[in-house]
Amino acid sequence: MKERRVSSVARPNNLADAHTGQPRLFGRRAVITGGTIGITVDLSRREEADRFFDAAGACLGRLDIAAINAAIPAEALPDTSGADTDYQIAVGFTSCPTGTQAAVNRMKEGSDIKIGLIEPGFTGADFRYPDYPPEKQRALIARDQMLRAEDIAVAAHFMLTQPRRAAVSFMRVETRRKCP
Repeated sequence: MKERRVSSVARPNNLADAHTGQPRLFGRRAVITGGTIGITVDLSRREEADRFFDAAGACLGRLDIAAINAAIPAEALPDTSGADTDYQIAVGFTSCPTGTQAAVNRMKEGSDIKIGLIEPGFTGADFRYPDYPPEKQRALIARDQMLRAEDIAVAAHFMLTQPRRAAVSFMRVETRRKCP
C-alpha cells in the first residue's frame, strides 16, 4: 500500500488571507440608484444627487453602501440630436463621480469605502429595450445571450466582500455567447 501525503488546502473562508476579515454585508444599509421605484433625480446635477442622498439618509438613518447606477442607453450617433448626445455624455461621465461624492459625504467617518465600476453587458430590463419584450428577453437569457439583473448583483457582492485591503475598481460582466 502506497503512503499518501496530504497537502494543506485553503478553506473557502480563508482563500484570500487567514488574517484578514472580509467585509460583511449583513445588517448594512444600502442605497442603489438607477431603479424604477422611489425618487426621480438626474445624478449628473449635483443638487439632485444631494437631494437623493438626503432622502436616502432620512429613510435609512445611515448609509453604509451606495451603488451608483446612473447610465442611460445611448442611441446610434447619426440618429441622435446634439443636445441628446451632450446629455448622454453628461449623465455617463458626471453621474458616477457626483453621486459617489454625495454618498461619501453622508457616510460616517472611518467607513470602509470602496469605489468600483461594474460595466454590465446586455442585461434584461423592463424599461430599457422596447424591441425586446419580456418573453424575448427570457428566451435570450435561456440561451446565454442576455444577462439577468441578478448576474450584476453577484458581481456587486463580489466587489463589496473582498478583503478590506483590496478594491476591485473595475469589472465587466458579459454574456457567454454573442448577444443579438
